[in-house]
Order: sequence, then structure tokens, then C-alpha cells
Amino acid sequence: RMTQRSRLDNFLAEAAASAGAEFRDGHAARSVEIDGPTARVRSNSDVYEAPVLIGADGINGMTARALGIAAAEEHAVAFEASYPLDAPLAEHWARHVALNLGGTPGGYGWVFPKGDHLNVGVGGWKHIGPTLRGRLERLCASYGLDASKLSGHRGYQLPLRYDRASVVRGPAMLAGDAAALVDPLSGEGIWAAFVSGRLAAEEARRYLAGDVRDLGGYQAA
Repeated sequence: RMTQRSRLDNFLAEAAASAGAEFRDGHAARSVEIDGPTARVRSNSDVYEAPVLIGADGINGMTARALGIAAAEEHAVAFEASYPLDAPLAEHWARHVALNLGGTPGGYGWVFPKGDHLNVGVGGWKHIGPTLRGRLERLCASYGLDASKLSGHRGYQLPLRYDRASVVRGPAMLAGDAAALVDPLSGEGIWAAFVSGRLAAEEARRYLAGDVRDLGGYQAA
């Protein structure tokens, strides 16, 4: 089964709101501060304070920087685009994905069907970044796809964490890509984001209930 990230994000936001979260869309965080046991986030003219902060703001988020934590010690890179589907192509890819191994140093190429388009991409070690566009075009050719039809090109850095890298400081925890929890073999991060989010929530619950003195249990988990 495949889905699109925008649909997944919307589903998660709706689920959080249904569970009681106050979802603030369009309120970009401008700064993150730690003042003793209190975390403070500024968003335009609004200021939010809380006894626990979970930074889930991705590889380029400000939480890790604000905490003085360098969770990622290494990066991989990826480059992807969308390819339009017509009826014959949709039928061909209806029950298949492609993982093209061996052609990209430290990574692979892929073709994933996403309903109305194919997601086509390549990823690998960061030093191949300047070559990714050419590698993507060659991948398309190998599957009989016209690279000139690609659209919505997107590039990513994939944060890779070394063992024992800190993901906790004071009243704050990092989760998902902010904690550099990308699988170093597959480059996949959604699963680790879900797991770390659950672990952070469980630790926050224990901390707020007074069962533990700090959030160090999350680091161990």
C-alpha cells in the first residue's frame, strides 16, 4: 500500500485534534528557549510555555539548534520527482514498486506508484549530491520513462545519528528527523518518527505525573 505524504500529514493532524490536541496551522515557530524547567516557543506575537517540549520539526528545524544538540553527525541525500500516470502505465505499476540497487553509491533508486502519479527518486551518500539529477534521468530511462515529463522535483538531506548522540536536554526531547532517526540502510524515517513520537509521549506522561525526575528515560529508550 502506498499513500502521499500530504494525505498522511493531514490524517495525523486530524487524529491529534480528535485526541484533544490544539492544532495551530500556519503558526510558524520563530524561536525556542529553555528557561530552567520551562520550554518557551515564540510564534509571531504568540508565546507558548510548557513543562515539556517535543521537537518534531525535522532536519532543518530550530529545536535541536536551540537546545545546542547536534543529533545528526552525518547526512545522506535524496532527489525525487513526480511522473504522470496514464492508464497503461497505471496498470503496469498497479501491484509493483521498484528498488534499483547497485547503481547509486550508498543508496538506491526507486519507483513508487502513488495513485495519480509515480514517485521516482534516487538517494545515497552526500558526496553524490551534484550527480543526483543525472542519476534520476538515467533511472527513468531504465524503466522506459521520459524524464522530461518529471515535475515537482524535490531534494532532501537525510540525517544520520551516531549512537549515544543526545536527544534530550532539560524539559525538551527530539523526535523523528529532528533526532536524526533515519534508517542508515534504507534512508526511511517515517517508522522511526512514529516510534520516537510514541516513546517521547510516554516519557512526557511519566514526567508530568511525577513518576520520574527527568526525561532521561527517553534517551535510553
